[in-house]
Amino acid sequence: MDYATSEEAEQAFYDAFRDGDLAAMGSVWASHDSIYCIHPRGELLLGQDAVMDSWRHILAGGGVSIAPEPVSSSIGANLAVHLVTEQLLDAAGNVQGVVLATNVYELTDGGWRMLSHHAAPATPGMAAGQALH
Repeated sequence: MDYATSEEAEQAFYDAFRDGDLAAMGSVWASHDSIYCIHPRGELLLGQDAVMDSWRHILAGGGVSIAPEPVSSSIGANLAVHLVTEQLLDAAGNVQGVVLATNVYELTDGGWRMLSHHAAPATPGMAAGQALH
């Protein structure tokens, strides 16, 4: 699938995450070995094999109830950076945790694709947009 905007690619990323759809997740990411991912409290995963293996493991149990909230974005001609607050929800829709994420997208011949996802747990009680240092 071609994503005309970085926002479309981001929506597809969170849809795949929520639906537990590994094929859809794979279509969002760029198809080269310069991609990278850091999951909350995780290590650096570099390259397509490592990144997709991590998503295979995460999505093996099905989708994740997640409510992403855009915080900020910076979009250039070929690169876009999105800052997102991810609320992790239980079956009743109650917030069980909050993750802060930076998602980086690049414009490829096939549209916008994810280059990087870096996520970290938010500090308890931290207000959106509050400085970390």
